[in-house]
Amino acid sequence: MARSEPAKNFRLKRANEADERLLVEAAQRDASRFAALYENNFEVVYAYVARRVRDRAATEDLTSEVFHKALQNLQRFKWTGAPFAEEKSIRQIAGELERSEGAVKQLQFRALESLRKKLTRTRDE
Repeated sequence: MARSEPAKNFRLKRANEADERLLVEAAQRDASRFAALYENNFEVVYAYVARRVRDRAATEDLTSEVFHKALQNLQRFKWTGAPFAEEKSIRQIAGELERSEGAVKQLQFRALESLRKKLTRTRDE
């Protein structure tokens, strides 16, 4: 019997989440294992930042900072079932955070404003 595409995609997503969790746990035990998380997620993070910043040097700096902070705070990371650096809709994020969509939009706005300030300081230096 042929398997449906949605079922196949669901199983693949679950397998990827399990792999991601194992990578995070390994990196929490041994920081040198963070390299696998970096390699698996670099393109997604870089593309996300590049779409919002539109400046190559700033994108490279910010992507570097994202991974630096992730490594710095890895011991405090708690697995919630959401993969490391995954894009979600505002509705999905709001549901997972148990907040309103407006609250999530406000958090994103504040984060982007903070990012803009950092970019301005970096360019001025």
